[in-house]
Amino acid sequence: MSFLMEEKEIMTALEALTARKGFIHVVAYFAFFYEFMGNDAEHLPTRNGIMLLLGLMAKHPIDTRLPSVFESEEMKEEALELLHRLTHIHGLMMNELRVNYPEDYMMRAEYYVVPIFYNPPGVFDLQYIDFAPKRYQKDDAWLLEHKGFESADMAELEKFFTFFLSPSRKRFLKRLERLNAQNIQTLTFLPAFTFNKKELGKRFSKAQVERILNLFDAFALDMNRGTYNAEFDSINVKNALLETPILKVGQDYFIFDFFTLFEALYTRPFDWMIADNTYRNEAASHRGRFTESMLNRAFSNVFGRENVYQNVEIIGRDDVGNDVDLGEIDLLVLWEGRAIVVQAKSQRLTDKARLGDEKSFKRDFFRAVQKSYQQGVSCYQHLTSVRNRLQIAGEPLEIPAIDEVYLVCAVSDYFPTLSSLAEVFLRVEEGNLYPSLVSDLFFVDFLCEVIESPEQFFAYMDQRASFEGKLYQPHELYFLAAFMAGVTEALLETPTDSPLLFETSGVELTQRFYQRYAKAGRIPDYFLE
Repeated sequence: MSFLMEEKEIMTALEALTARKGFIHVVAYFAFFYEFMGNDAEHLPTRNGIMLLLGLMAKHPIDTRLPSVFESEEMKEEALELLHRLTHIHGLMMNELRVNYPEDYMMRAEYYVVPIFYNPPGVFDLQYIDFAPKRYQKDDAWLLEHKGFESADMAELEKFFTFFLSPSRKRFLKRLERLNAQNIQTLTFLPAFTFNKKELGKRFSKAQVERILNLFDAFALDMNRGTYNAEFDSINVKNALLETPILKVGQDYFIFDFFTLFEALYTRPFDWMIADNTYRNEAASHRGRFTESMLNRAFSNVFGRENVYQNVEIIGRDDVGNDVDLGEIDLLVLWEGRAIVVQAKSQRLTDKARLGDEKSFKRDFFRAVQKSYQQGVSCYQHLTSVRNRLQIAGEPLEIPAIDEVYLVCAVSDYFPTLSSLAEVFLRVEEGNLYPSLVSDLFFVDFLCEVIESPEQFFAYMDQRASFEGKLYQPHELYFLAAFMAGVTEALLETPTDSPLLFETSGVELTQRFYQRYAKAGRIPDYFLE
C-alpha cells in the first residue's frame, strides 16, 4: 500500500471517529489543554491536529450530547493513536521524496506540504489581533456594508478574549481540583469554547453584541445549514476550518483555536474585498500602505523616526538630460554611513501552493520574494550612484555618503517555511551587496522589538549571512534565537555541506516580546506564567 493510500485510510478512520456522539467534547478536552496548559499537554494534539479533527467533524452533523466517561476515554485514545500514525506516515512520505529525488527534493513544492502543516507558525497570536484592526481601518465602510462589522469590532474581540480566557482557565482548573467519582461523569471542557449572545451581553452593549455576532457569522461554518469540507481527506486538500474557524451549532458559536481565528481576522477580509471588482484596487492600495506604515513603525523603534524615510523615489537622467524614474524604495533607513533598503510585497502563499501545486508555489515565491529582492538590488545600485538624486513626494531628500547597504525583503502575510525557501529558491545577485534578510512583517516587528540598538541590528544582519549553508530552519525566529544565544562561532565551524539543524525554544525572546502587550494591559496573565 502506498503512503498516500495509508494516509487516506487513516483520515477515513478519523472522520468516522469525529462523527460519533459527543466527539466535540473530546476536541474541547484537547483544545483546553493545548490552549491553556502548554508543556503539560505535550502528549496531546497541537493546533494542526485539533484543526484537522475539526475539519473532519464539519463533514457530518455535530452531536453535542455528552458521552460517557468510558466513551470519552475510548475516543481520546483512538484519536491520539490515529494522529500518531498519520504523523508517522507523513514523515515517511518526506523521506521517500528525499530518496527518490536526492539532488533536488527541496526544489519540489510537494516537499513543503508536510512542513507547512506541522511546523509551528512564526507569528504570535497577539500580533494578528493587534495588526488586523489597523490593516482594515480604511475599509470600514465596505466591511460595514457587506459584513455588518468594522475594524474596531476586531479590536473589541481582543478585549473580550483578554477578559474571558484567564477567568475561564482558572474556573476549569478549580473544577479539576474538585473532581470525584460523581461529578467526573458530567465533566466537559466545551463551555470554555462556547460563545453566544448571552455570554457576549455580559461584556458589550446591545449594538456591540450584534456587530460581534455579525463578525462571528462571517468567520463561521453554520452547521445548522448543512455540512462542509466534503473533499477534505488529506493534508493536500484545503481545510475550510482554517479560513472559517468558528462552528455554529444552534445559537452557540464554538471557537476551539483562538490563534486560527485571529489569523483569519488578519487574512480573510482581503479575500472578500478582492472578490468585489468595484473595490479590489482600493483594497490592494490600503493593504500596501498598511504594510509600509507598520514597517516604518518597527524600524523607527530601533533607529528613531528621524532616520526612517518612506516611499523614497530615485531620479536619474537620460542621455539628453531629462529626469527618469529609476525606482522607489518603500522604506529607507539611514544610520552612520549605513543604509537599509526595505522592499515590501503583499503576495502571500496561496492555497494551491500550500497544498503542493508546483506552478503556484514557484509563482508565489517569485512574486513575493524574488521581485522584491530584484527591486531592492536595483534601488541599491541606483542609490549609490552620485549621478542620481532622491525625493519624497516631489521634495528633495539629501542624505550623507553611504558606505554599506543592507537589503530587507518583507511580505505582509505570514509565509510558511520562508527562510528555507529563500535558501533554496532565491536567485542572489553577485556583487558588493551587503547582507539581506527575507522575512515577513511579523518577524520584522518582533526583531525590532527585541533588538536593543542599531549596532545589534547590523550585527544580526552580518551574522545572519554567515548562517547560509549551515543552518536550515523554517523561520527566522530560529536564526534570531541562535544569534541571541551566542552560538555563531560553533555554526561557523560547521562544514557548509553538512547543514546544521539547530533547535531552541526562544523562551526569553518570547517573554521579552510579550512585555509590549503586558505593559499596555492587553494580555491575559497566563501568557507570562
